[in-house]
Amino acid sequence: YMGIYSMGIYDYLRYTFWIGMWGGLAIAAFIIVAILCIRYKLSKKRQSIKKNKYADPTALIVSFFHPFCYDMGGGEKVLYKILESIFKNEASLTELLQRNLKVAIYTAAIESPFEILSRVKNRFDIDLPIDKVEFVKLRKGDYIKSERYPTFTLLKQALGSAVVVFEALWNHPADILFDTMGFGWIYPVAKLICPNLKIISYSHYPFISEDMIAKVANRTSDFNNQSQVASSRWKTKIKCMYYWTILLLYKAVGRFADLIMANSTWTFNHFASLWSANHAALRKLYPPCTVKKHMEIPLDSPRKPRVVSLGQFRPEKNHRMQIDILKKILEKGEKYKNVTFVLIGSCRSKEDEERLEEIQDYARSQKVERNVLFKKNLPFNELFEEMKHCMVGIHTTKDEHFGIAVVELLAAGLVTVAHNSAGPKIDIILSLIHI
Repeated sequence: YMGIYSMGIYDYLRYTFWIGMWGGLAIAAFIIVAILCIRYKLSKKRQSIKKNKYADPTALIVSFFHPFCYDMGGGEKVLYKILESIFKNEASLTELLQRNLKVAIYTAAIESPFEILSRVKNRFDIDLPIDKVEFVKLRKGDYIKSERYPTFTLLKQALGSAVVVFEALWNHPADILFDTMGFGWIYPVAKLICPNLKIISYSHYPFISEDMIAKVANRTSDFNNQSQVASSRWKTKIKCMYYWTILLLYKAVGRFADLIMANSTWTFNHFASLWSANHAALRKLYPPCTVKKHMEIPLDSPRKPRVVSLGQFRPEKNHRMQIDILKKILEKGEKYKNVTFVLIGSCRSKEDEERLEEIQDYARSQKVERNVLFKKNLPFNELFEEMKHCMVGIHTTKDEHFGIAVVELLAAGLVTVAHNSAGPKIDIILSLIHI
């Protein structure tokens, strides 16, 4: 009986092995065939768009991956400045490439193209021709929103981005995919499904870095490391393992980009470490800082005892610290009673509106509400007028990747105080010792 029993186990293992092997090969073959079919479909679709829609089979389709192109923050300013530069130099670019450029933006915006470009003009004073920019709507654009994922945010954003870029390229295949959000996770997926695709990345900051892991390992409570995790040793260890896994995966995606541009020395150094395998494709290109009008403000123009802050109402901008600084100034005595902080920023969503309300509530709790003004979504002209009459600029973001707002404050002649880290420290507010 033991011989029969042993033979039965042997047969079972053998059949399981063969079933598993052939099943695995069948699944792999199905995936390969599916990918090849998708690549063929997108190739044909791209040619159809060029021939039927643009009436130019040789056209070069340049698509910008920026689902939140309506947020009107620093990243969006970079996007629209790139487009402005393309259209200003369109004739020379066409001559150089020997192909006509067709520009599209992948967007999750519900607003019409006219509404979006009107906001661009209003916020950044950038005027773009509406007939030359095509907005490709994404139904799943919010799959990369961090607010959508309260837990395992980085992993779910990475998976969500694969879905978003698949939808984007399926709707409108491109020759060049220009990622102006720095979402590296989309690169391998895009290269896999879209034949002969070139990827250009303009990255504002790394998706994950060893700095972030060190912060978690040191059990430092922050907006991306909740206090219940920081206070627990075993939760911290689990989160560090999770972060290291994400980091190792993130290091692999950089090799799929054909050109990587970093917006500051701080960002460049991080990517040089993270994506060292593709170091030859890495460049440093500072973001556009349109300060000609700011520099026309006379340094001796009449100014009020006001401190201005520019930045979206997001957790990392640390507006609560500005309220704390104001309180300490007011506590210094009667001499400073007229000091006013002006917090200017944009609200992208309901969550941002709620954060603004929280900051306003905090100002009231600190009894400084009479000395602080909150101004959201100001048009460029009103923002400029406010800066003309302020004495000091403040920027409290730690590890700000570059800091366009800091450059604008300096150019407007304001005494500017920024967090002693990253972009402002390395590239903008230089020590007198190094000048």
